[in-house]
Amino acid sequence: MCATAVAAVMVMATASLAVAEDFSGMRGANYVPSYARNDVQIWMDYDPDVIDRELGYAARLKLNTVRVFLQVAVYERDPKLFLERFENFLGLCDKHHLRMMPVVFDSCFGAFPDLVNYRDKNWMANPGQNRLGQEHWPKLEQYVRDVVGGHKDDRRIVMWDVMNEPTCTSFKKPQDKELIWTFLRHFLDYVKQIDPNHPRTVGVEHSNLIPQVLDRVEVLCTHNYRKDLQEDLRAVKELGRKHGKPVIINEVAGRPQQPYSYVMPILAEEKVGWCFWELMIGRTQFTQGATPYQGVIYPDGTCFDAAEVPARPVWIQSRWRPMLACHSGCALGASSGRGHGTKPDPGSSASTTIPAMW
Repeated sequence: MCATAVAAVMVMATASLAVAEDFSGMRGANYVPSYARNDVQIWMDYDPDVIDRELGYAARLKLNTVRVFLQVAVYERDPKLFLERFENFLGLCDKHHLRMMPVVFDSCFGAFPDLVNYRDKNWMANPGQNRLGQEHWPKLEQYVRDVVGGHKDDRRIVMWDVMNEPTCTSFKKPQDKELIWTFLRHFLDYVKQIDPNHPRTVGVEHSNLIPQVLDRVEVLCTHNYRKDLQEDLRAVKELGRKHGKPVIINEVAGRPQQPYSYVMPILAEEKVGWCFWELMIGRTQFTQGATPYQGVIYPDGTCFDAAEVPARPVWIQSRWRPMLACHSGCALGASSGRGHGTKPDPGSSASTTIPAMW
């Protein structure tokens, strides 16, 4: 067989493996490094030492996936540097036996990217509503060619989440939403053109939006922070069954209305892959306050509530390996003194530690 034919067979095998992969074994977290307040700061102030340490925490929690937000504005500022940082991030994931689910674009929550005052801003959109029109597509396609095309055979990437929560934005007019869906349909097609090997998904903010992308994704995905989690997942699974597509949920869990003690048994029973929001208690708007809405681990390796940690592996116990109970007085990792989050008083009941090895 000639070299060209061999190469073609290898590409076909990679593609078929990617599509056929069983994502019910996905157990992951949305990961924003603790130094970053938003998606822009992840890449502007990129700190591989912090990321290395915190991905180690994810590994000790027996996670196998991290969902990570990219930002085209930072790419455009210095494409070479951004791609180098992305490659380094992937390498650190691989070091800790984690696969990445990169988020290529993001509508939340409408604020345009700011590369000057980004340290003082909450979450910013990617690329922003003002850049969704067709006149901006050529530059955004270059970003996709570099980021997606540069990793089309990369097993460290589990799938491309092409756009996070498309209509979860401050731009609510009908014409705004139509612009978003037109943009997303184009870039779902373009990602497939550039990378036929990896599955595509879209983390929609509500399952009733899945029909908008159903014919352009290989994996159905939803977000749910509500009390109808089980009913919602069953409806999405039925939709997936009808169309022959696997189902994941890549945002779930938020105190107090959707605690981990409620979420994890349901995910175990429904046997869907998951990524909870979020791993770190750092600088994002979702992790602030004495009782943060979300976040599990402080930068020094202590956790908000050790009782939450055994809840996470409930369904892994039967499918993967047993997990030991948490014991106070231990931590995920030694503190390096570089914490960025606001940590509860060590004497309080909220500041609890979890075991270094499970």
